[in-house]
Amino acid sequence: MTQYKVNRDQAIDLIKIVAMCMVVCLHTTHPYLNHPVHYIEYILYNTSVMAVPLFFMVSGYLLIGRPEKDYRYSFKKIWKMLRFVFIIVAIWGVICLPWDKEFFSTLAGNISGALLCYYTFDRFWFLGALCLLYCLYPLINRLYGDLRNFSAVLAVTVVILSLVFISNLTQGLEKHIYQTLRLWNWIFYFMLGGLCKHLTLPRTTAAILIIISAVTNILVIRWLGPHIPTTYCEYFYGCPVVILLSTSVFIFLKGFKIGNSPVIAGLSRLFLPVYTFHDFFFELFEHYGIMTYNGGTLFIAVLLSSIAFSWLIMKIPLLNRFFTLR
Repeated sequence: MTQYKVNRDQAIDLIKIVAMCMVVCLHTTHPYLNHPVHYIEYILYNTSVMAVPLFFMVSGYLLIGRPEKDYRYSFKKIWKMLRFVFIIVAIWGVICLPWDKEFFSTLAGNISGALLCYYTFDRFWFLGALCLLYCLYPLINRLYGDLRNFSAVLAVTVVILSLVFISNLTQGLEKHIYQTLRLWNWIFYFMLGGLCKHLTLPRTTAAILIIISAVTNILVIRWLGPHIPTTYCEYFYGCPVVILLSTSVFIFLKGFKIGNSPVIAGLSRLFLPVYTFHDFFFELFEHYGIMTYNGGTLFIAVLLSSIAFSWLIMKIPLLNRFFTLR
């Protein structure tokens, strides 16, 4: 592993690694949920529901409370993310041009589709949501100066999340809204990450909460899922059990005391390339029937392949800068 300089709490890097693995798990196990025997996939998939909340919580934890960050910083980050999406989509358009002549001619549509969660690069909706959060970040950061007001606003977002979750069960509200634009979810988890700087739990208590909330979450999704109806766990981010599970895991992992580990530092930097390329390995394995006899083995195969490939390309200085959004 490349010797990366460690300059922050590596427990947060560990959370990023866990969330990265869970995102791959979500995308590789979901197709197996309709199979006759899918118990392992069902447990893996619904336990990984915390992946996206953890990513937004990590962002909030790292960003909220940094007084030197203003709109200039936000716009710089937004530009880098938009540039990243544009370049990836454009390169793919050039590659696909011999087979799909319309792809490159509708470049703007494909870029907006990537940011809003449709078309080929729908996974980049996450960057689109981050762009919107960065627009609000200076306001959220200013609010953090008064922790009481910050907590009050966070409590209001909990109420909104609860109402949206109930609407999901009764009317399927979020099914009609692009995932990028479900800002009530992303603002809540972003702010929750900032609040987690002040939250601690004994390790044993946190571990017990994780076990209880993980089991409860599987049962709740199995019970309430048919009411949406969907097998996608993204409509459960406002569920109190998912909030408890995400918070417990974050606090539990945050409590780890990790030394100067280049392995953890290096793996945490692989998030964006793994996020970008894991779908291609998934489709490759499915096309050739490699490790596809169950979702668990496919998950491990795709994860390891994505990590290995990402590790190799991050050794190239230009790509390293590109995938770290520098």
